[in-house]
Amino acid sequence: MYASGGHPPGFYFRQAGATLTLLEKTGSLVGFFEKSEFGETVLTMESGDCLLLYTDGITETCSACGDDLYGEERLLQQFGMNANLPSKDLLHTLVGTMYEFSGFGMQMDDVTMICIKKR
Repeated sequence: MYASGGHPPGFYFRQAGATLTLLEKTGSLVGFFEKSEFGETVLTMESGDCLLLYTDGITETCSACGDDLYGEERLLQQFGMNANLPSKDLLHTLVGTMYEFSGFGMQMDDVTMICIKKR
């Protein structure tokens, strides 16, 4: 069960069929509005499935020349190509591609990712 609380949509890789899904947002930013409601979504993970949660500091990372963002599409593509790796290796790969894209420049926002895999 998950609730997004305003974070970017998580990515879900289903091993059976090798499908990638963008998870839906379930509410607005936590603490932004006085009266907020948050929905919940149930996700049943099967063996080999992988869930990636991340903050916008990753997708908003600027390219080395400053004219492009790493973006959701690039992150989704890298996630899909590497979803079969162990969690630690997958996270290292994703962060590595983001830093290479930025020319190893200074980050202006947090870089946070959580990867959950079911054995």
